[in-house]
Amino acid sequence: NVYWALENLQRDPNAEINIIWLDGHARGHLDEPWSIVFNAKVHYISSFKPNTVCFEKAVWVPYNVMQYYETDNNSLFTKNKTSIMDRFVASFLGAYNITRPATPTLDVVIDRKPYMSHPRIDLTKKDSRGIENLADLYPESKVVQLDSLSFKEQLE
Repeated sequence: NVYWALENLQRDPNAEINIIWLDGHARGHLDEPWSIVFNAKVHYISSFKPNTVCFEKAVWVPYNVMQYYETDNNSLFTKNKTSIMDRFVASFLGAYNITRPATPTLDVVIDRKPYMSHPRIDLTKKDSRGIENLADLYPESKVVQLDSLSFKEQLE
């Protein structure tokens, strides 16, 4: 949603971009790309003192704005007949100087061990979706735990 807004809103390309996360989520590797890809400053609403914040120009990005751009018949495909997802991927890979292989060469299994994705998550609770011994179950694949990798390592 943030990517769509930054790509589609008419804005001065030299203007400072501030992204303010309004929800309470833990800082993590997925926060880094916004400053690298868009040269934006990332803030958390919780870091501002109450009643002291005023933005002269602000854009509120609606939740799930992308649901309105899911067909070939609308503005999703207007920029050089390339889908927004292709542009999104190209923007992020380009910002990290990563080239996309012509064909995937590796099967990757993502190990979803519990991690601090939200300040109120309880890591002591048993995750019923967890699967033990993924490396043994998928010996021909690379098993990764995304939360332990930097964003660039995740892209690579």
